[in-house]
Amino acid sequence: MVILVMKIFKKFKELINFLYVFSIVNDNFIVNIFGDTSLKFIFIFFLIVNIQALFSFNLKNNSNKPFLLLMVMMFISYMVNVGNYVDLQQPILSIFSIFFIYIVSSSIRTPQNFIQYYLVSVLFSALLCVTTDVTINEFTFRKTGGTSDPNEFSVMILTSIGFWVTSMVTTKSITKRIMNVVSLFVCLLAILMAGSKSGLVTLFLIFFIYFCSLFKKYPIKKTFKYTSLFVCCLLILGVIFFNHYSDTLINILGRFDDHSTAGQRFLSWNAGIDIWMNNPLLGVGPQNYVHMISEHFPYIEEGSRAAHNLFIQAMVEVGVLGFAILIIFLYYPIRKCFSSHLQIEYALGVFTIIIMGITLSLLFEKYLWLYFGLICNPYISQISYQKSLMSGNKTI
Repeated sequence: MVILVMKIFKKFKELINFLYVFSIVNDNFIVNIFGDTSLKFIFIFFLIVNIQALFSFNLKNNSNKPFLLLMVMMFISYMVNVGNYVDLQQPILSIFSIFFIYIVSSSIRTPQNFIQYYLVSVLFSALLCVTTDVTINEFTFRKTGGTSDPNEFSVMILTSIGFWVTSMVTTKSITKRIMNVVSLFVCLLAILMAGSKSGLVTLFLIFFIYFCSLFKKYPIKKTFKYTSLFVCCLLILGVIFFNHYSDTLINILGRFDDHSTAGQRFLSWNAGIDIWMNNPLLGVGPQNYVHMISEHFPYIEEGSRAAHNLFIQAMVEVGVLGFAILIIFLYYPIRKCFSSHLQIEYALGVFTIIIMGITLSLLFEKYLWLYFGLICNPYISQISYQKSLMSGNKTI
């Protein structure tokens, strides 16, 4: 009887974990169907089934120490600036959410399950994007998937690309290879439809990193084989894109000629730096950037008042102390990409977040801390190392 109950709880826990990861990636989709409170209920269940993670969190893990310090700095900055907030509840809930997400994802013994949940959720979001006729507003061609912001949507799609590509070129199963080619096609098409300039630049950069890793990871003959397969797939996808989505490509190219958005973002960055100079140590408080810009720089367009830069956001909201701790924390997953037994698909996700962080306010995005938690999870390194031993190859 006890064994049966444990099995049922295990299945229930897996279901809740999947639902929570799915809700992170497809938050707007969930809210549109089940209402605003649905996300809170899913998080509460996620908290309940994973509460033991708080007691198994490994402080000896080097990356966990700066993460906890960053959470402390966020809380201190919040308390110092509590009088400047319009909404006192949302910032503290966000801090607690990313704290618990990281705790769970960095300590869970089956991180590969969370990776699968994430990939399925991202693919579902991509399918929503390519199958809908609805754009983000009536004045643009841009579309999105399960979340409202096409740029945030692009980040999540890009973090999955490495997994589809790696599985496509390394699997020996024809069925799995076809499935991965289809998944890659859907994700690439979704990125095009999202129309994110920074997303497209990042896409080319991670493909370049991937090709460089092939020469380091495999013998020349095998590298040529994988590269040829990958290039053939890209050519086929390219023909399909040009034949069926030429208008989308023209619109995307037109966006690179439009510098108005960039000009507004530079205004927001300059204004953010001015605000930071008045609050250099502890900042203006977590998630208070937009409010402070609105209050002190009302001439900046409403849609451009967000930080649109992970690093400027951190500097302004949690001060130079919080910013320094964030940089120290980021050092560990980046170092892990180069010096540890970490498969290239995980590393590409890290590079994607860092690169896209230059143009997006990612500090309180849940998927960022979910992904970094998985990267810093010691079991991910063990799984990657075992894969590298089985294939007889080096990691990145």
